[in-house]
Amino acid sequence: MNNQYDTILLKTGFPGQEIDRRVKSVWNELFFGPDRIFFEAGETLGYMLDTSNDDVRTEGMSYGMMMAVQMDRKDVFDRL
Repeated sequence: MNNQYDTILLKTGFPGQEIDRRVKSVWNELFFGPDRIFFEAGETLGYMLDTSNDDVRTEGMSYGMMMAVQMDRKDVFDRL
């Protein structure tokens, strides 16, 4: 996890290593796990699935891009 962002969890006493472990775990679930919401499309593109509507929405794409920046994953950001 990119440590330049404040987190309320750290301020309330959760250990930094545990926060990092959980953030990485959730990232992997959402982007690469069996129930992921990020999908690659072709060689260079990808999208975030809106599971409520079974389609792609701009706000989902922007949230995916924001998460990719925070996780320092330019490869995912560039696909989105």
